[in-house]
Amino acid sequence: MGVIGALVKVATFIVQRIISDDLGLRYMCTNAERLLAVVQILAQMVNSERLLAVASVQRDPAKLVKHVIRCFHGLSADARGMRCIANHPP
Repeated sequence: MGVIGALVKVATFIVQRIISDDLGLRYMCTNAERLLAVVQILAQMVNSERLLAVASVQRDPAKLVKHVIRCFHGLSADARGMRCIANHPP
């Protein structure tokens, strides 16, 4: 679980960083399939027990959850992102 948990945390952080940049957010929200895939994966993370399991073995369990929430917050800054989140809520 340690390696997988670290990979999940790093991948979520990378997605968060991409979304936090205007160009990255535009890239994510331009293609409907790409946006839907990102929103669905984030929603699965929120709804899965795996997120809690990964978060529970970390020194700071709130960090992973914080990254996921920041991804949703960043996506909601774009109108298409907001519509996609509203249609596919976590």
